[in-house]
Amino acid sequence: MLYNRWVDEFAALADPTRRQIIERLAQQGSLSATEIAVQFSVSPQAISQQLKILREAKLIQMEKRAQQRIYQLNPS
Repeated sequence: MLYNRWVDEFAALADPTRRQIIERLAQQGSLSATEIAVQFSVSPQAISQQLKILREAKLIQMEKRAQQRIYQLNPS
């Protein structure tokens, strides 16, 4: 079971865009999906998909605040 989680985490980090998202969250703390998306030259939908993969790998967590989704690194 632990092996599968490591595989998922490493697979999620294999993509350069996802690594950059992780780096920015580490540097800047909590960011909304919009704040993350404006830092990249790809569509907001593409960033949303990358965030979903990072969430599924349990590398980041998301909190809904009104209409915003706020992302931060998963401390565990």
